[in-house]
Amino acid sequence: MVRIWLVAVAILSLSVSALAQEKVDLQTLTSKEGRFSVLMPANPKEMKQEIPTAVGTIKVTMYLSDLGNQAYVVSFNDYPADLVKMTEPAKMLESARGGVVGKGKLVSEKKITLDKSPGLDFEYELPDGKGIGRARMYLVNERLYQMLFINGTEKTVPKEVEKVLESFKLTK
Repeated sequence: MVRIWLVAVAILSLSVSALAQEKVDLQTLTSKEGRFSVLMPANPKEMKQEIPTAVGTIKVTMYLSDLGNQAYVVSFNDYPADLVKMTEPAKMLESARGGVVGKGKLVSEKKITLDKSPGLDFEYELPDGKGIGRARMYLVNERLYQMLFINGTEKTVPKEVEKVLESFKLTK
């Protein structure tokens, strides 16, 4: 599980550059495959990866909005049902959080829920200490949903990020 999020964080780190940003224009992204909707900056790029793990190949779908010094990502992946049955949800979320934070520093964290499904909301410093990340993730049955924001040059989280995180909804 950790490897999945290390790959996602590596992709984000490569996407974050030092360009200045204006106010972000948010639009609704609806993923039929992912069964969710969320506000995202316009025209996120969809990326799919298959990541080999000890429990089998995990297919990850990510939507990335690269805004120069900031990046927004929403992703989902399904874990094998047997793994989810034998692992506490809190442990799975902690493992995913560890993969996101990596060598950075966890600043704050709180447990949350979405329609009775467990989740985590956390903020972290990037490994270089120059930027900050904000993330929210939920484990809904076998599916892990994750929303990430990274500011690669400043330790501030714009107010639009909270709007994005709060907008996440499951669909049918």
